[in-house]
Amino acid sequence: QKLGYSATKTGYYMLIIAAVYVPGSLFTSHIADKISRKKIVVITQFCFSVSLIIAGFFVKTNPALVPLFVIIALFFDGATDPARQALYTDYTTPDNRQEAFSFFYLCMNIGFAFGPAIAGFLFNSYPSWLFIGQGIAGVVVLVIMIGIVHDKSPTKEMLQESLNSQADDKAVSGSVFKALSSRPLLCMYILLASFFGF
Repeated sequence: QKLGYSATKTGYYMLIIAAVYVPGSLFTSHIADKISRKKIVVITQFCFSVSLIIAGFFVKTNPALVPLFVIIALFFDGATDPARQALYTDYTTPDNRQEAFSFFYLCMNIGFAFGPAIAGFLFNSYPSWLFIGQGIAGVVVLVIMIGIVHDKSPTKEMLQESLNSQADDKAVSGSVFKALSSRPLLCMYILLASFFGF
């Protein structure tokens, strides 16, 4: 509405945005175990935030470029996710992981409860700040993260211990397909979540 796109054109852009998220996550999921997870998060989250800030500046001057930078931003957001999720796991133990992730999702849902009210106000009065605001918030989080979060990548001994574990969330050697095939309940959840998302 604010950029002058039809519902059909908006739908096409949303499809592209959803599609670029996947290669973004595949791009870093493999290297997250090889190099510093924190570095990957910092670099990709920074690119995500900068892309959104640039998109915000184009809202009034050149609206045709806004979708391009949103697509770029979502690629980097997808690229951030695997390393970010790995960091969450590194900072928890098998004993507190369920509670820690539940608390994380509770915090996310609180954000989702308040975010739309703020976005509704910005949409009508300051649409460029929908992008700039999220970009700045991302940079603030990065500054905090750089200061207090340290890499805690698992050692070879920890990985071997997890491989030998009898726990449901133990490590599995081999490809992601092998890991999924050993967890039929997870595969069922993925299918149902995909159907629900569709």
